[in-house]
Amino acid sequence: MEVIEKKAVSVLSTDLSGYENYLKKLGFTKRHIGFLKLAPKLMFKLYGVHSSVEFIKSRGYRAKFLDTISADYCPGTLKKYASGISHYRNYLISEKIIMGSPAAGLFGKKYDPVRLYYQKNKSLYFEEVEKNYNKHLTIEMNYCKIEVRKRTATYQRFASYLIKKGCSSFLEVTGKKVLEFGSLITTYRTDWNKLRPFLKFAFREGYISENFSDAIIPNRKNRQRRKKYITQEQIEKILSSLPRSSISEMRTYAMFLLMAKLGLRPSETVRVKLKDIDWVNAKILVRGKGNRLDWLPLPNEVAEAIIIYLKQSTRGKSGHVFVQERPPHNPIVHTNTLTKALACAYENTGIKPPTETIRLNVFRHSFATALINKEDQSFFTAQVFLRHSSSEMTLNYAKYHAPKLRLFEQTWPEVAK
Repeated sequence: MEVIEKKAVSVLSTDLSGYENYLKKLGFTKRHIGFLKLAPKLMFKLYGVHSSVEFIKSRGYRAKFLDTISADYCPGTLKKYASGISHYRNYLISEKIIMGSPAAGLFGKKYDPVRLYYQKNKSLYFEEVEKNYNKHLTIEMNYCKIEVRKRTATYQRFASYLIKKGCSSFLEVTGKKVLEFGSLITTYRTDWNKLRPFLKFAFREGYISENFSDAIIPNRKNRQRRKKYITQEQIEKILSSLPRSSISEMRTYAMFLLMAKLGLRPSETVRVKLKDIDWVNAKILVRGKGNRLDWLPLPNEVAEAIIIYLKQSTRGKSGHVFVQERPPHNPIVHTNTLTKALACAYENTGIKPPTETIRLNVFRHSFATALINKEDQSFFTAQVFLRHSSSEMTLNYAKYHAPKLRLFEQTWPEVAK
């Protein structure tokens, strides 16, 4: 036991590189790893090295740790510290430095018995399907690592259910087995909803003979039924109320113009690079979902706002248009400041937000709805301009315009009396 304690003291006191590698294997990005490493550092500072060994092995260690620092940090930061200290304890258990059961982290339970059963009993066939599904999620769907991990977990639970049933491939899947999987006590509600895209993928790739995704009815009870857009007059009122005195305010104004005048998504606005703008031909390259690239016309108003921002801002080595003010001027990743600016604009103009939470997608929804509602604009032209791969997505914006919906009405077959 003394040898283990000495090893624990050396790891706790000097080494966090192993903990960093452990987090990388779990799929965390550099930004999240930086936050998760703050928890053990703060624990060493509060309790000391020798006391931290006993503290992290005790029951209720996380609650005690949060009670100690709750007066100094906001709830969001406390949540990150709680996740960081839990992951660090799991790392020590995985390295057999301390004994104990793994704790739950920020993104749920990492050690699921159903998934562990899949890891022990999976065949090369299920492993190959999992690799192809991961490629589909990352490359075609362009999901982040956390979302890919969640959907992969759903696949593993469904595959483990089939292995227990004696199935050697997905060709043996039937609609009855899909419904039985949904009725299991161990099946989460999120797994039931996330199984639908996998069944579509499996049918498209030929892993299953029929498309059983229609058997899964998504839960839409919690979705808001209010309109998610505002009028173009209200959009112009919001844009005119934005301040433009500082560099950050000019950056916010230019990004809002891109979303309001071109219907760009917030993620697409953040990804705009300097080489994506063709100033001669007044065009801009949009990097959309699924690595899709589309050229859109660049209005003069938007171009002037971007030029004013570029002249005033100090830039680093980044090739992105919108960067942070502080050195080393990294590209903007999160849109929290934009959401706060939109909330202030709602308050200053007196416009009621269409949804309970403030969302930047209101610009795209408003742009799409106004585009489809134009009498001289065809539905299919709007689909191309909105860059929708399927007309079903464009129909979501056409539900407020009856004449456009008549394009899709079907004649009712006459019934012989």
